[in-house]
Amino acid sequence: MSPNGIGNNYTETQPCDLKTLLQAGLSCGTTVLLKNGTYFIGDININLNSNCTENTPITIISALGEKAILDGGLHQNYTWSKFIDDTLVYYTTLPPSADFTSLCILDTAGLYPYATHNSSTLGGYTNLQSLIYNLSGFYRKNESALKIIIE
Repeated sequence: MSPNGIGNNYTETQPCDLKTLLQAGLSCGTTVLLKNGTYFIGDININLNSNCTENTPITIISALGEKAILDGGLHQNYTWSKFIDDTLVYYTTLPPSADFTSLCILDTAGLYPYATHNSSTLGGYTNLQSLIYNLSGFYRKNESALKIIIE
């Protein structure tokens, strides 16, 4: 496989792309070799042709001497709005595809995932308002996200 592969000719000299292969379906016991590059897999599903066992796994690995990166992130820019009551807190609406997101990157800096928004919920230990870890962070609730920045 290659991040820039095309078609369904699965050879080393003419690799396919990973998404095409996985959508076509894989048989148990298959080993998929990945060439160098970043594979964006955020919206990929694996179609299995049968129920695999511990003895017949599907293995996806980098080819010998290659370094493949599987990137399941959502690379979207969002419009953030300031909270009226607190100018250090912003909010945005997230798409359904961001369900269960546990990492948020702002420019090149990671934001710490706080467990709650404020101290009145869940004992409040790791809440966004207190920034107990002294790290800029975010809190996620359903389809909205809050972030706060330490200035």
